[in-house]
Amino acid sequence: MTSQAVIENLVHVLEEINVSSFLDNFGPKHIIQIYCPEKNIQGLLIIDNTFMGPACGLVNLCPGMTPRELFKYARTMTFSAAVNEVNLGGGAAWIKMGPGPMDKLETIRAFAKEIAPYIPNQYIASPGMNLGQNEMRAFVESLGDQQGATGKPIEMDGTPYELGVLGLGMGVCIEAALESAQSNKALPKSLAEAKVAVQGFNTIGATVARYLANKGAKIVALSDDKSTIYSEKGIEMNKLGDNPADHSNVPPLRTLKNVKRSSAESIIDIDCNILVLPTTKEIITEKNVDKVKASCIVEGFYKPISGIADTALCEKGAIVIPDILAISGAPISSISECSRIRYDRTISMVERKVREKVNALTQQSLELGIPLRRVALEVAKERLLKALEESS
Repeated sequence: MTSQAVIENLVHVLEEINVSSFLDNFGPKHIIQIYCPEKNIQGLLIIDNTFMGPACGLVNLCPGMTPRELFKYARTMTFSAAVNEVNLGGGAAWIKMGPGPMDKLETIRAFAKEIAPYIPNQYIASPGMNLGQNEMRAFVESLGDQQGATGKPIEMDGTPYELGVLGLGMGVCIEAALESAQSNKALPKSLAEAKVAVQGFNTIGATVARYLANKGAKIVALSDDKSTIYSEKGIEMNKLGDNPADHSNVPPLRTLKNVKRSSAESIIDIDCNILVLPTTKEIITEKNVDKVKASCIVEGFYKPISGIADTALCEKGAIVIPDILAISGAPISSISECSRIRYDRTISMVERKVREKVNALTQQSLELGIPLRRVALEVAKERLLKALEESS
């Protein structure tokens, strides 16, 4: 490694861990390190913003996550709640997953007690990587307060993420954007004319793919962390299990027959109209953006498109649906659960609110001739500053 490369790598490392480098007018309000050796708990909680209400966001259980990565999750939730006019802020938490077996329920109970002083007035948890409704049940039971988390089981007046509320919101978001962008000749006129590729066949990706397929779209490609499968005729979604939340029912993509196979990274090169990226990695950069054939690209929770690539896609006339709109199902379902609204009504609320918001912002984007991301961010920031002014 050259000396220049060593310096660049050091700068990158410092940017990832230097929390002062991501302070701005919106936050973060609190960054709390958790270390409890007697319970083998190590983690981090970022309460980014509480201008509009308590911070709500994912608890991620994974081997490693830098402060900057976690901050991006928290800030995405801050802006998503604001643009959707939801009275919540943004936050995120990380719990270190060790190399050996672990009792997730005991771990989440111990973590909840460590951050108890901030719950629920400043932070409300929701299930992130490797966590679900059972862990959220354990989280609130350890605190004795059901308002401490969302994504809980239905019998606890919850809206479990396993039932696909995030994927539903993303699917409605795509459908609404197409409805409002009829003047864009590069886009299909409707989902019935669309060819779709989905990167990341997880609970969210599976739900999005099924939603779009049920609306008439042709799912031509799916990928997981191992490979991409492709079929020009369309992949038969019924062969991938009935319930995306039940992973024992979803065979690995490598078991499907009569499909072409390639590397996981090749998903961005697929000939399609819509490319959906419910991923936790940055996968479209200035190095590969020219390979993207889709005219509508949809982000997931962790911004998978670099800034330079985003600009290049917009200059080509593509519509990029930014993360803060694509994940709208998260803040909307969370505020619904905090208000103890039933699951079936929450689903209807997500569909209605996402459609109305994306229709309005897409039309505004086209009328002003500026990217959808910029429109959505300006609306979010304006709401946050207004909330701050009203509270002072």
